[in-house]
Amino acid sequence: MMVEFGVKGERVVVRVACLKSKSAVCPKDLVRSIQGRLPENVWVTLFDECRKIPPLEVVVSAVGYTVRGIMEGKTISRDPSLDVLLYVNGSRNIGEALKAFFSSCTESFGVVAFSLGREPRETAEALALFRELGFEESEPDLLGSLNFYSQRLGVPAEKVPGYMRARMVYLALEV
Repeated sequence: MMVEFGVKGERVVVRVACLKSKSAVCPKDLVRSIQGRLPENVWVTLFDECRKIPPLEVVVSAVGYTVRGIMEGKTISRDPSLDVLLYVNGSRNIGEALKAFFSSCTESFGVVAFSLGREPRETAEALALFRELGFEESEPDLLGSLNFYSQRLGVPAEKVPGYMRARMVYLALEV
């Protein structure tokens, strides 16, 4: 699934996918294996379960705030892929975000690849790196995501996107 939009006149491309492996892999190890192979201004955020990828409008908001922070030199962390997790979590607490979304070794990952000022194919190439490592790509489970965040946040599923985006606004105002 791909979305393209602009922030301050610059192209932003976001791709969201689920990745499945034949054996359990830890997110930290996976990030280390591809990080040096990503083109400049292309980042990958991993979720340790595919159902933890938030609804698309939430992903777009998190990436938009992250990209705006990059452009203004006002990111929450030094790693843009981590900023996406922080916005999704609605908190500046890095340890809490990593524990919630990035801690367990698993066979199924959620991935958000995004780029600033790059061609859409370059973001697709970031996902291709996972296929080279033996991962199979599939579409995210949107219903599973809504149910996960509904339970996690204690709000009805239909209110999850608005609730999460509202939390991001407050976080963005603090930066």
